[in-house]
Amino acid sequence: MAYIQIRELKKTFKNKKSESNEVLKGIDLDIEKGDIYGIIGYSGAGKSTLIRCINGLEKPDSGIISINDEDITNLNEKQLMTLREKIGMIFQHFNLLKSKNVFENIALPLRYKKYPTKEIEERVDKLLETVGLTDKKKSFPSLLSGGQKQRVAIARALAAEPSLLLCDEATSALDPQTTDSILDLLSSLNKELGLTIVLITHQMNVIQRICNKVAVIDEGTIAEQGNTFDVFSNPQKTITKKFLSSIFKGPTEEELDRVAGDTENGRLFHLIFTGEKANDSLISKVTKKFDTDINILFGSIEYIQNRPIGNLYVTVKGNKEDIDNTISELKKESVRIEEFIKTEETGGD
Repeated sequence: MAYIQIRELKKTFKNKKSESNEVLKGIDLDIEKGDIYGIIGYSGAGKSTLIRCINGLEKPDSGIISINDEDITNLNEKQLMTLREKIGMIFQHFNLLKSKNVFENIALPLRYKKYPTKEIEERVDKLLETVGLTDKKKSFPSLLSGGQKQRVAIARALAAEPSLLLCDEATSALDPQTTDSILDLLSSLNKELGLTIVLITHQMNVIQRICNKVAVIDEGTIAEQGNTFDVFSNPQKTITKKFLSSIFKGPTEEELDRVAGDTENGRLFHLIFTGEKANDSLISKVTKKFDTDINILFGSIEYIQNRPIGNLYVTVKGNKEDIDNTISELKKESVRIEEFIKTEETGGD
């Protein structure tokens, strides 16, 4: 049985007019111990409600959430408090106490549990070393950068030695360089402590950098889930394709439309290569086999789980049969292909 198992999870909220809004519509997820599991979706998709259900801050209307073989959906408040001691939580806006220095912010959950003073000092000092903030022990949050504040929040979340860390848009308020440093820290904690991490985000770069598993959530349902590379190397749903396209730089829609309308350039295609195919000479092999001319307009390579995904926009010139044979040959090599046709030609009747 998975470390976290979610089955048929549903949650509906009502507004002041008693109008119902079904936020979660039957979620099924399996998260294994030691996973860095990303849940990605746009605003309003239901991801924050899902993570609040996992830590017991929201009670689902129906369904099961099992953590380490324990169904948490029917726990009373005292039992939930015990459960949360083994679940760390970090947030987008850090939630640090402005009136407390770094040491006291991290020590807060330990003082609440009435740990001995000496043990608190030893544990906080060790956590400060873990997150790289030994020199900020006496500093107050107002003197810290965003990345430093998030490191304090991570240290505080780890104070009670949780086995599960939930991250609610933990890097959304940070610049790209700081985001990378926080993700590297989370990745090292996962490896060194065996910590299971569930990370919700709308940022594709977060998923591609550290998550070994992913679920794409859309309007309260799971659109796709599985190994991160597998999901994004062969996306089935429109929402997943949109997230994949967000990491690729390429021509604008206007530029694509202009090229697609210029028949002298040939037919316009978008090619996605995965794994080893992203780096080999497949294009040259195919052009030698068929009497076609492939012109690369734009190309880039991105990495998911340290495996390459190639992205090419090309025009293919030749007669219809040769072009069709070229595209068929590429598809046999597991290249994902989309043809662009001028908008006005497809938007009629």
